Amino acid sequence: MNLPGFKLGKRTHVERHCEFLNAWHLDDGHLATVQVFSPRLNANKSFRTQFHNITEFLRDKTFGVITPVRSSGVYDDRCCVIHDYFPGFEQAARAMPRYPVHELLISGLKLAATLTQLHKNGLVHGSVENGSIALQDNNHAMLGPIALQRLLPSLRSEALAGLSVSQRRYLAPEAEHALTSATDFYALGVALYRLLFGQPPFAADDPAELRRQKLAGAPPLPDGELRILQPLFDRLLNTDPNRRISNLLHFRQCLLDCGVSLQPNRDPVRPLADTILTRAVDHAGPPVERPAPEPRRHHVLRPLAPLAMLPLALAAYWIWPSGPASSRPTPVQAEKP
Repeated sequence: MNLPGFKLGKRTHVERHCEFLNAWHLDDGHLATVQVFSPRLNANKSFRTQFHNITEFLRDKTFGVITPVRSSGVYDDRCCVIHDYFPGFEQAARAMPRYPVHELLISGLKLAATLTQLHKNGLVHGSVENGSIALQDNNHAMLGPIALQRLLPSLRSEALAGLSVSQRRYLAPEAEHALTSATDFYALGVALYRLLFGQPPFAADDPAELRRQKLAGAPPLPDGELRILQPLFDRLLNTDPNRRISNLLHFRQCLLDCGVSLQPNRDPVRPLADTILTRAVDHAGPPVERPAPEPRRHHVLRPLAPLAMLPLALAAYWIWPSGPASSRPTPVQAEKP
């Protein structure tokens, strides 16, 4: 495929009707991620309409931590979307380093905020999984591109049928019938469980057994300090979408109910990067005691400050002996009676 202005590199992720490639800008050499759809989708009029509407809406917009869309078009009968470089697919192929628990919870809050922002604009991500989540230092998380090939009802069953068993672990029980905000948060729960415990909550390889495990609800968390998060996963992995966490507000409140205290970050540039002080989750030190703010000084009354010394001056005048100091007798000079 020839993509004007880019030099295509290796494939980083492949699934039915969609693949991702690395690409370099010929002008400045910057790395980008290209999402390429199969020619069959380009021949589908409904998909082309959806592709155009969604990519035009997302172009050069910032939605939380989702990878921005820079341009889109049809090249060699294939719909293509050019994103900023997304390293998640290549990270998934390597052993992911273990991050501190509080950093993972911060990342979970950012991802929940991003999904809530998408849902408020009538969009569904449809592909929240560990491969589409990139974690970096300083609590920085990135969410991969939207799975456009899964959103169209006429193509959803075929697209989902082509997923591997590991990808199907992120699908809510009702995902084959509809993709909603509840299915996105179900996938977020599976991804967060795997990041915290190093294994998926549902590990069956047989599709029928995997579905049976999902319908049984969230499994008991492993023994340890993280058991306090059991209510969070009970709600994220709830089989009933109406009782499942499906927005940022419920996600934050459930963390508070688990005993996780949240302190808003004082950095105005990153309002979603909350500082999390856990009660038992992480080895967090005591909260830093900040000095009390100084009382406000009333500068309007400053010119009247000298008048406050007037009573002291009058008292000193009446109490102090009269006459200059040189004329007052000292004990040596005092006359004898």
